[in-house]
Parts: sequence; C-alpha cells; structure tokens
Amino acid sequence: MTCAAVAVADPRFQAMERALDAELLQIYPTLPIEILQLRTVDGVTPLGILALADDAVVGCGALQHVRTGVLEVRRMFVRPDCRRRGIARALVRALVARARAQGATTVRLVTGDRQPAAVALYLEAGFSQVPGFDGAPPGPHALCFETHVTVAAWH
Repeated sequence: MTCAAVAVADPRFQAMERALDAELLQIYPTLPIEILQLRTVDGVTPLGILALADDAVVGCGALQHVRTGVLEVRRMFVRPDCRRRGIARALVRALVARARAQGATTVRLVTGDRQPAAVALYLEAGFSQVPGFDGAPPGPHALCFETHVTVAAWH
C-alpha cells in the first residue's frame, strides 16, 4: 500500500469523495453535505492523498490550508471492503508528514460522534480532542481534534 499526492480534481479522488459523501449521508441523514466540500483558502488549493493497493484506490484524505502554520485534514475515507488493514493509519501518517513538510505546526480535523473508529484512530495518532477551533464551538455531532506536528504525531 502506498500513499500518493494528487490534485483534488483528480477523477480518482473525486470518486472517493462521492463514496464518502454517500456513507456520511447514511450516518448523518440531515447533514448538509456541501459544508464538507474542499475549498481554496488564501490562494492555497487543497492537496489530495490517495491510498493505493496494487494500483487500486482504497482510500483518500486531503489537507486544506486554514492559515499560516495550520492545516486541516479533510475528506478521510477508506473503502468499506478495505477497512481494518491499517490503511487509515497510513493515510493519517502521510497527511501529517505532508503537513509537517509544508511547514504546518498544527494539524486539525473534525469527525463525527457516530464514527467511533475514526475517533479512536485520531486519538491513537496523537490528536487531542478540543472544544472547537478559533473560539467557535463545533456543530451538532462534530468532534474537533488537533495535534502539534513539531512533536512526533504518532506514538
């Protein structure tokens, strides 16, 4: 399994996003899915990461610029038939390493309260739950996490 950086406009990345959106709507039926879409911030385009196994796309994630020194992990997803193989762990490592290489000192993310496997993954990866970002509380079902990448992020 390898992780490769791609443009978020890559059709393979977009296919994984559609699968993620479909799953999220099953978990959170009233979720306004448009709030999850990646966007360019301060002229910085998000970066996609694909997890590949034998050239098949098995997972994805993205980094979105928040402000200088702060990146957000977004659009994390592993195909259901490929879970429990360490793919999500590898994606988190790749995303945090890329964030560090881009000069980030803080990496943050939001997941949902109905996704206990994701919560466990992020805690294991060294993320800490925080009450919100920049003084704003999270929306319903949202759980916020962050890690400081000047310290080893994976124990």
